[in-house]
This record gives sequence, structure tokens and C-alpha cells, in this order.
Amino acid sequence: MYYDLVEVKYKHGYILEVAFVDGTKGEVDLEEYAKKGGVFSSFANIEFFKKVFIHPELKVLTWPN
Repeated sequence: MYYDLVEVKYKHGYILEVAFVDGTKGEVDLEEYAKKGGVFSSFANIEFFKKVFIHPELKVLTWPN
């Protein structure tokens, strides 16, 4: 079973639309992580959060830095 991401699109707020290699698609809300601080403290800046992309080798959600 593969869970590699193939597509991510910012929707609104902290909601991302994601698609996996097996064709599964859906939305994920990461708002709770914006409130956790620590490694997620950058998520408090929504403009930073919008810069999400898929890591070309690991195929996971990634942000700059």
C-alpha cells in the first residue's frame, strides 16, 4: 500500500486538498497544528502555510525551511 502524495492544493484557512498515488483524494484541515507552536509555530503565519508543496523525493507535505 502506498501513501505517496502526488498533488496538494491550498483551499482556504488551513485546509489543503491532497491526492495520493493510488488515486485517493480528499481534504485535510491542519488548523490544530497552527495552535501547537514548536515546530509548527510558522503555521501561525497563513502566508507561510500557503507555501506548501510536495517534497520531490519523500512525497510528503513540505514547507520552506
